[in-house]
Amino acid sequence: MHPPINIIPRFKFFKSWNTFDSCTSLITDHWATPVQGNPMQVLHFKLKSLKPKLQVWNKTEVGNFHNNVSIAQQHLMEAQLDLDNLGYSAERSEHELICLTNYSQA
Repeated sequence: MHPPINIIPRFKFFKSWNTFDSCTSLITDHWATPVQGNPMQVLHFKLKSLKPKLQVWNKTEVGNFHNNVSIAQQHLMEAQLDLDNLGYSAERSEHELICLTNYSQA
């Protein structure tokens, strides 16, 4: 039997974060911090020290990303089922469009 392998989580950046001005300014301000070392050391340090800042920012600004997507997807599926089962109406169609917009922005 082999001992368990310690896996270090990768650095993750979600494209949707680009839509937030506060994220852009956080990264710009952090990246402007001077760091000594060769280019790989500088990159490593900046990414490693940016990760916890982005985690805090994500929790306060965005919330639970995966949960938000799941909820928006569920609402869209329910709206589409209503259209299928109950037939077309302007209200149901408008509701589906709102759910689709929310899902695409989640």
